[in-house]
Amino acid sequence: MIKKLRYGRLSIALNLNDTSCFYPLNPQVVRQKYEETDIVRLALKETDIPLSRYIKPGDKIAIVISDQTRPIGSNIYVPILLEEIMKLGVSKVTVIIALGLHQSPTSEEIRILFGGEVPVNITVVNHDAWKDLKQRGEARFRREAVDADKIILTGAVTFHPMAGYSGGRKSLLPGIAAVDDIYSNHRLYFEGYTKHPGVGPAIIRDNPVCNDIRERTSGFKNLWALNVVLGEDKKIVYSSCGNVDKVWTLCCNQVYQCNTVKIDALYDAVIVSAGGYPSDFSFYQSMKVLTNSSSACKNNGILIVLSQCSNGWEIRKDLFRYFSMTQEQIAEDLFKEFTMDGLALYMALNIIRKHKVWLYSDLPKNEVELAGMHYITDKRMITDIIAETESIALITNGASILPVHVDIEGKHYEK
Repeated sequence: MIKKLRYGRLSIALNLNDTSCFYPLNPQVVRQKYEETDIVRLALKETDIPLSRYIKPGDKIAIVISDQTRPIGSNIYVPILLEEIMKLGVSKVTVIIALGLHQSPTSEEIRILFGGEVPVNITVVNHDAWKDLKQRGEARFRREAVDADKIILTGAVTFHPMAGYSGGRKSLLPGIAAVDDIYSNHRLYFEGYTKHPGVGPAIIRDNPVCNDIRERTSGFKNLWALNVVLGEDKKIVYSSCGNVDKVWTLCCNQVYQCNTVKIDALYDAVIVSAGGYPSDFSFYQSMKVLTNSSSACKNNGILIVLSQCSNGWEIRKDLFRYFSMTQEQIAEDLFKEFTMDGLALYMALNIIRKHKVWLYSDLPKNEVELAGMHYITDKRMITDIIAETESIALITNGASILPVHVDIEGKHYEK
């Protein structure tokens, strides 16, 4: 069996033995009835809060868009949204790129986010979590958003390893929040020195990270949202707009229905591709892949991850000291001095130390092995690694697909 898997901006072909022990974990294919642009325009037309009622001429508008580190479909919906807003006589629009603590995009990456050149009458600002902030409710946010008459949140909704799902109010926190508020929110990943049981992908109920986002952003009363859901090919398959919480819930339901795969047993081995660029842009960005795919793998099972990591680890080298520390020692260190890349490394090591992780990437061999993973020098090694394995799952887009065990589905995950 020849299977092509995305790797960076390319794809690689794996020659897998055609045996009955391979189980492709693919969600039900969503057949698109409309083009991406039509899906967005239809959502704008059918919303119960049309832009013409939400926006008044002369309003100062702030639009929040996600950054360049993930597929979001903004090249489709941002031009349409701006076009509709301009029809309403609005003269002042600021687009805030919700970086959280990520690096600012290049001019070319901004052009890609906008689906072309930025209109001359649009102001674009990159969020900086350390400055140009203003208090709103229980947290500080980008000044332009706090001062705006109306705020429009945009983004793609997908599974998130801590908050349950991305999108919705997450565009505000961590998207355009102050560094201290971002850290406070992400510390809720822990209960004591271990992972809080209510934190994880597709978990909303009793999720402390998700609940904190709701509470800290409750000071915003003038929110409107346009969220989308992407399919296997990273194209928009669903869109909703209007009230931010209603829109987010509808999109979460759509993600769960389209991107979960029900399993009734854990597998001895899981082969997973991150889904290509930008999902495998760096090891930090690949965290979703490890989190999602490990839910299908037995403890001490084999987890083979294909993630190019063309931008390296995106984790500071001084944190490599965590490779020789216990999980509790790492947690203690994070409580003394919390960092996002430190938390990402804690999460990764939590999975690496429960499974036999093999990594096919551009990362240096010595660093991969220092982290406790096995290094794949040639894709042909994969056949040998799984030669004696009885049950093997294959996941083609690990950043988006979440395997869910049927025995715990109703107790744990949000549909």
